[in-house]
Amino acid sequence: MVRRYVQSHTRRAIYDSGRTPAYDGVAVTWFDDTQAMRVSAGSPEYRSVVADEPNFLAPGPAPFIITKEHVIMA
Repeated sequence: MVRRYVQSHTRRAIYDSGRTPAYDGVAVTWFDDTQAMRVSAGSPEYRSVVADEPNFLAPGPAPFIITKEHVIMA
């Protein structure tokens, strides 16, 4: 199960200045653990997201990392 999902979009000012950013944004998804992430990947909801990816992702592989969060200040 997804615990949290956040999208961070590149600021409009970057485009307005004539620069082209490497990415338009980043999405971060939180799970309880990697097993929960693996289980989620088999869900109908995940398949729905994957089917929609051509509508918002450029063709080709996207960067993907798995991390462990270390809260420094809450």
